[in-house]
Amino acid sequence: MNFVALAIIGGVFSALIPSPSHAATKLTLICNIKTRFDSNGLPQRTLDINTRVEVMEDLSRGYLSIIPDSDDLPSVSTRAGAGREISNYSTPEKWHLSNKIHRERGDVSSNEFIIDRFAGTISFNGRFTSGSGGSYDRVGFGPCTKAGQEKKF
Repeated sequence: MNFVALAIIGGVFSALIPSPSHAATKLTLICNIKTRFDSNGLPQRTLDINTRVEVMEDLSRGYLSIIPDSDDLPSVSTRAGAGREISNYSTPEKWHLSNKIHRERGDVSSNEFIIDRFAGTISFNGRFTSGSGGSYDRVGFGPCTKAGQEKKF
């Protein structure tokens, strides 16, 4: 851990304050995710989703979120919430985060993203199970590129 030293010259105050070793990171990706949707008794549906994906990470606070800018894909986060189970399997090579949310009616929503930081790929698995027993599965995979940092306007 890095430290920041403070002192008042000629006085008695001095302190050694820990500073975060990693600053917060915000990364915007452009991803082309080929997805497949399966539901009980309905024909399989496929969809190509071209979307921006924001990855926000703050290692000093243990925070990570993966937020697609698409109505067809959910976001996942390490932020705690009522009925939310969080699993973070991230390594320096990949962001790997899953959330499982239990709702009052007995519905369960499970979503997982893996972003391979070296291969430049994203994968997604999701399942919604209603309290009455029906289910809806989604899977997806595709390449990502880092969004340009230059302002266009």
